[in-house]
Amino acid sequence: MWRILSPSARGIHRPRAIMRRMLMLAGSLLVLALGPILVARVRNLRPATVALDAFVVVAIGGLILIHILPESLDRGGWAALAALVAGLFGPLLAERGLRPGTTSGAGRIVIGLALAGLAAHAMIDGLALGHDHAASHHGHDHAHDHEPTGLLALAVLLHRLPVGIAIWWLIPRTLGVRVAIGTLVLIAASTVFGFALGGVALDEAAGSQGLAIFQALLAGSLLHVVFHSHLPVRERSGSWELASAMGTIAAIAILAAVSASHPSAVVSQAGAVFLAFALQSAPALLAAYLVVGFIHVLLPAKRLEGGTGGPLRQAARGVIAGLPLPVCSCGIVPLYRELVLKGAPVAAAMAFLIATPELEIAAFLLTMQLMGTPFAVARIAAAAVLALLAGWLVGRAATVKPVASADVGAPEPEPQRTRRSPAGVLRDALRFGFGEAVDHTAAWILLGLGIAALVSPYLDKDWLIGVPPILQVACAALLGLPLYVCASGSTPFAASLVAYGLSPGAAIALLLTGPATNVTTFGLLSDLHGSKTAITFGVLIIVGAIGLGVAVDGLLETPDIAPVTNAGHAASTLAIGCLSVLALVFLVSLLRQGTRPFIERVAVSRDGHDHGHDHADSPPPPCCD
Repeated sequence: MWRILSPSARGIHRPRAIMRRMLMLAGSLLVLALGPILVARVRNLRPATVALDAFVVVAIGGLILIHILPESLDRGGWAALAALVAGLFGPLLAERGLRPGTTSGAGRIVIGLALAGLAAHAMIDGLALGHDHAASHHGHDHAHDHEPTGLLALAVLLHRLPVGIAIWWLIPRTLGVRVAIGTLVLIAASTVFGFALGGVALDEAAGSQGLAIFQALLAGSLLHVVFHSHLPVRERSGSWELASAMGTIAAIAILAAVSASHPSAVVSQAGAVFLAFALQSAPALLAAYLVVGFIHVLLPAKRLEGGTGGPLRQAARGVIAGLPLPVCSCGIVPLYRELVLKGAPVAAAMAFLIATPELEIAAFLLTMQLMGTPFAVARIAAAAVLALLAGWLVGRAATVKPVASADVGAPEPEPQRTRRSPAGVLRDALRFGFGEAVDHTAAWILLGLGIAALVSPYLDKDWLIGVPPILQVACAALLGLPLYVCASGSTPFAASLVAYGLSPGAAIALLLTGPATNVTTFGLLSDLHGSKTAITFGVLIIVGAIGLGVAVDGLLETPDIAPVTNAGHAASTLAIGCLSVLALVFLVSLLRQGTRPFIERVAVSRDGHDHGHDHADSPPPPCCD
């Protein structure tokens, strides 16, 4: 047994090295066992429960997005990204297709896939602990050709704690304590198995494309479980979620330690791209939040009510009404439903549905900063034209189906406006612009920056340039259909694509269909107006986005955007200062909301339905409600 478990069976005859490896293996198993102990100690304490929940969400999500996903992309290519998306969103589609009351079965299947992913990852952890120098003699560049007493072994030990916590946090309430114990045993056994087979053969398997794609699929399933498993906790008594922030800080510290102890060229490049985009975006975002605050305070409320005229005039009123609102793609859906049920003209409401997420002030200023003023103006003009067309052509023919009144969140009526002092206007503008507006968009912006950073290292400029512009436009428009991103969040991603050769018209098409269309929007339109209206809406959006994209290609030159690879020393003092202020504003938003509600602005289902993963008794409100 000793020869099986120790690297000496593969030619290393150093007792101290063997002992260190065995101690590291034992340590990884002990750290895994600490998870249930911590959960048992804090489950009945609200602050500790909230902190641990934030720790699990950030630590597990970070390990997957910062380490597992980049490594899977590096070995599996774009298929690994598709697999992760399938693992993350596939369960939502499957659960929606089930009959009411049967989603728990689908939830159990998803959890089973996630557990399989944990076991597979544990086996690779064992490989890291039991790996020897023989791999380096066979030409493997897997970053594991050093003693496990080094940095890699430290990374394995560090990330075992959130794994153990997550298992005992999620499984007992869904599948029972016995299954949770069995899962811990399975992960421990997988680690030992990987340790025993931690030679060249398993190293080759770990580097294979098939395993990378499979690991990405299972990682997506794990993300789905973590983001959709709410914990029943009592309502907070204060206005700040300090416990949640402490859990987040602890998770970030673990992630930083793992990153430092397990360096990766891909992760380092993605981090540099993220920082560079953040430095470029910060001044525009701060200005945008300030402008949004003043517009909210100074413009009158109820801009869709009143007025006469035909569908085109009503659509124009809907476009104007949506301009100053900081409502992203997810928040506009329940707002549209409420407007229609309360009698707003369909043409105005439908134009409002498209214009509001497309015409964000923050998105305009961010686009101007990243891609230039001409492109930003073209984007705003194209979005306004598309919203007018949809409101005029689709809205005038749409009828409202009889729908029972539902409890749908709607903006609270604004108090009657009175003359206010300049100081009062400034105070209210700052409170809204750097309060509610930030709460609605911060997570989306971070997501957009993260996507741009992760995708940039894998973009091939020569390949994009070789695709005809009209085909680029069509593919980009179709790519945006399933995406569920806000206008600000999608901007850095589009800028990355343009920098690597995507035509400006294709970028416009992507930026039009992404915020305007998604499965939830089509479902809502079908419920309110019928399937014919929903199909007509989708066709018009696609055709309109392609047509506007082709027109932009004919009128606008490609913005001169250099591929972002490093923030370097070129960052100005202004950019650094603005980024510091923006980070503080986002941190305050995180403290105000709590980690899970902050993340769930983008990470949970938009319909507010349970997905069979044991949600809390009173889960946080969905995105932008």
